[in-house]
Formats: sequence, C-alpha cells, structure tokens
Amino acid sequence: SLSSVVLVILLSIALKRRIGGGFYQGQPGFFIKMGVASLLMWFCLHFTESLFFYDDFLMNDISLLTLLGVLGMVIYLVSLRVMRVEEVNWVFNFIHNKLKK
Repeated sequence: SLSSVVLVILLSIALKRRIGGGFYQGQPGFFIKMGVASLLMWFCLHFTESLFFYDDFLMNDISLLTLLGVLGMVIYLVSLRVMRVEEVNWVFNFIHNKLKK
C-alpha cells in the first residue's frame, strides 16, 4: 500500500505540472478528511475483528471477511459523509435523485 501512496503522489505532481496550481486548492483538506476516515475505519474494524475471534465463537473466514468488508465500507462512507466531503455528497445526491424518479 505504500507503493500506491507513492504512485498517487507522483501522479499528482505530474498532473499539477500539466494543469497548473489552481486545481489543487481544496485537495489538502480532502486528503486530511480521507485519512481521518481511513483511521476511524481501521480502529472500528480492528475492534470488531477482535470481538469475532474468541475461541467459543466459530465463524468461517469467508463470512468474517464479508462482514468486515461491508462494515468497513459503511463506516468509511458514513464518516466521509459526516465530514462533508464534496465528492461523496455529490454521489449521495445523485443516487437520491435517481431513486426519487
């Protein structure tokens, strides 16, 4: 995952050179919010995973992986929605408008 972070940074630098500096005005706040949401998701999933690994509780690996994946996705999306990330709010509004029709 460290390689993906380095790749994103390098691609961002290349994009900034092509487009210019005006594109990146709101990006640091977005990355900070995304990082906080990722840490919150990690803490919640780490706590949840420790709950399900008791000796007396038997859950197979596929169902545990599915449960943690869905739970992580929900925690991440809700935390980004609460932090008012513009792109996430746009997606929620788009889905809401499509379901309304």
